Amino acid sequence: MSALVSALQFGTMYQRHCFTLAPFTLALLASCTSAPKRQAAPMAQTASLVGPASASGPLLASQGHVEPFLERYCLSCHGHGKSKGGLSLEGFAHAAPTPEQQEVWQEVLERVESKDMPPEDHVQPSEGERRQLANWITASVFRTDCANPDPGRVTMRRLNRVEYQNTMADLLGVDLPLAQYLPPDDSGHGFDNLADVLTMSPLLMERYLNTADMALSTVVFDAAKTQRLTQKLSADLVEVGAQARARGDGWIILRTYEEDDVAVPVDVPDNTAFVLRVRASLYKPAPVPVQIAFMVDDVFVQTYTVTSKRTRVYETRMPVPPGRHRLRVVLLKDKSGLSPFEVAAPKTGKAHVGEVLVGQLELDGPIDLPKQPGPLHRRIFFAAPLPGHEADAAQAILRRFTERAFRRPVQDHELEALVGLAQQSWSHGATFEAGITEALRAVLVSPRFLFRIDTYGPEIAAAAGPVDEFALASRLSYFLWSSMPDTELLVEARAGRLRKNLRAQVTRMLAHPRARALVDDFAGQWLQLRSIEGVAPAFFMYRNFDEPLRVAMKEETSHFMANLMREDLSIMEILNADYSFINARLARHYGMEGVMADAFERVSLKGTPRRGVLTHGSILTITSTSTRTSPVKRGLWVLETLLNAPPPPAPPDVPSLAEGKEAKGTLRQRLEAHRANPACATCHARMDPIGFGLERFDAVGNYRTQDSGEPIDDTGTLTSGESFRGAQELINLLASTKQEEFARAFAHKLLTYALGRGLEPADRCAVDAVVTSAAQAEHRFSSFIHAVVSSVPFQKTRGTPNRESSLAQHEEQP
Repeated sequence: MSALVSALQFGTMYQRHCFTLAPFTLALLASCTSAPKRQAAPMAQTASLVGPASASGPLLASQGHVEPFLERYCLSCHGHGKSKGGLSLEGFAHAAPTPEQQEVWQEVLERVESKDMPPEDHVQPSEGERRQLANWITASVFRTDCANPDPGRVTMRRLNRVEYQNTMADLLGVDLPLAQYLPPDDSGHGFDNLADVLTMSPLLMERYLNTADMALSTVVFDAAKTQRLTQKLSADLVEVGAQARARGDGWIILRTYEEDDVAVPVDVPDNTAFVLRVRASLYKPAPVPVQIAFMVDDVFVQTYTVTSKRTRVYETRMPVPPGRHRLRVVLLKDKSGLSPFEVAAPKTGKAHVGEVLVGQLELDGPIDLPKQPGPLHRRIFFAAPLPGHEADAAQAILRRFTERAFRRPVQDHELEALVGLAQQSWSHGATFEAGITEALRAVLVSPRFLFRIDTYGPEIAAAAGPVDEFALASRLSYFLWSSMPDTELLVEARAGRLRKNLRAQVTRMLAHPRARALVDDFAGQWLQLRSIEGVAPAFFMYRNFDEPLRVAMKEETSHFMANLMREDLSIMEILNADYSFINARLARHYGMEGVMADAFERVSLKGTPRRGVLTHGSILTITSTSTRTSPVKRGLWVLETLLNAPPPPAPPDVPSLAEGKEAKGTLRQRLEAHRANPACATCHARMDPIGFGLERFDAVGNYRTQDSGEPIDDTGTLTSGESFRGAQELINLLASTKQEEFARAFAHKLLTYALGRGLEPADRCAVDAVVTSAAQAEHRFSSFIHAVVSSVPFQKTRGTPNRESSLAQHEEQP
């Protein structure tokens, strides 16, 4: 409760930022945590999209080529009274675009650039014509001026679970699994660090209070809290299993341990240990040995055999990790699945149930508590209080801590409020450490810590301008490290040198171990690698798939991406690298010889059917179903992930592919029959051929030559006309003809992740600049990073009146 009171008191200074702190929750107004989302115009509603030529005339003089383009390539299906797919483009070349029409033009732009449209059996525009239309849409419809682009605006965003845990670790120096105590974050545009999906709830605020307490209890040494307590627990203070029944001063535990146990709930702030003692005896003996076990949650610690009706004291020392846990005394089942008390009687065959009497429980601990302050405590409490001058020491301690937590200089009025919280605790008899801890809690649940809020002067509140250097430091550190800026970044920002020395700082940060976050958080989401945790191949078909193999698959791709970043290689290696990183478990799965160690090592793929990440077991497995491969999923993954050209959603009421006994022929034959449906043909013509090229790899990435007893046909033809046979020819084709599309897709995904928002039409200028700059550096990984960090959307922002301006002005007010 004290932490909540602290948050309430300290939170009053933030209420102008749309925050309200209540006794049990911090409720955030929706306008603060999410920006208005654009709703795509329904493609079937053409009436509002079709209009006569605008009386104001053409948008730009250069639109003269647009009407002929639409007439020749589009209006046969989307004009002259026709609206295939619910879309009509009549009048679009003349009409000043409405917001709904801009949505349609964005769709047209994406389909024309990805060559989805016109369909392959229609006359195709030249590359020059496509580019001309794209330039007109960008400049005229979206009013994008690459000489003075709109940088867009990022909503103030909450730290996601990974960023929160990393930030707490860097701020306090502790390595606690705090993320596991927070609910999963939502995702948008493929990433979980986007501002518009990172909402706040009362439950989440309560979790933040709990994790703050847990972390501070680990770091702060308070002599008043080092007492070791021994508690003797009676029936009303423990949790009793559903099948247990009370008898006197004990409990009788029956049947299986899933239902029958005696448990003590405890909140543990740090890695420590408890001693749990229990009095137990056989109450109704069974004809088999009876075992009880001590457990932490579902983890076994120690087992004992109960052999006598005489009461004995059983005890064990239980190491307990931080967090809320249940210390349990349970019964064990035997290998048959029966409780040791469920034994068939010889004559009747009915189960004979024995009983165990569990008496008084005693909880002793926590033990192994520190006897004096540790280095983490001393790092925070670097100033010792003098009698009568505690506030001076508190001010020094809290200023340094708060500036690191807020990632910017702390204002005097903020500091005064924090010192006031500490003084209020002292006035009630708390120790100096306890008072400071109250203030630290308030910092750790304040919006300035939990949210990233770009700061800048009121002069650019409604216009576009650069974020200040502290905001730039945060943008940079959360992009590359998924954590707070380090001391060097903050020193550079305070001196006003960060923007000037940005390239050197990026180079330094990429070489730091924290840059592994780009692999785990960016690549892990971009390549959808995280989803390997949830796949469950059918055991009766893929008995070789086990947990060590799942881990090895994920690690192969992670090691590959880490090496790409560390060695600063071309991102084209992602497509066609002739090497990978494999351990013994994965080598056995791939049928490769010579790899004997559990550690991952670089291995040549020459002479094997594998190339690039497309043939990694992780990618092949996550793009399959539980019982078979999925050319559709694999083709979609390539289009969506590597080329950023996903097809539109499947139309409603399309029948699913025949499975099981209803399935006739090979998977390819079934998909070709499925594609005969005109509603499916256009999209599947793009996806399926790519997936067919990977058909020689089964649902868990094993190489094979047959499907349903028939030889596999792994030939295909891209919609752009190029044919191939097998995975290697497909990969060579992608690497040779789709380099620009892949580079652009990578830049688009990287910029989305770096900005924490979905890209808008105005961001095409930034994507173009990133791709051009990277191409000049042979598409090396670092060239994309440098180009993104130097881009206008990363460096600048567009403010809005009455929100950012008031926020900036508030910084100067008490």
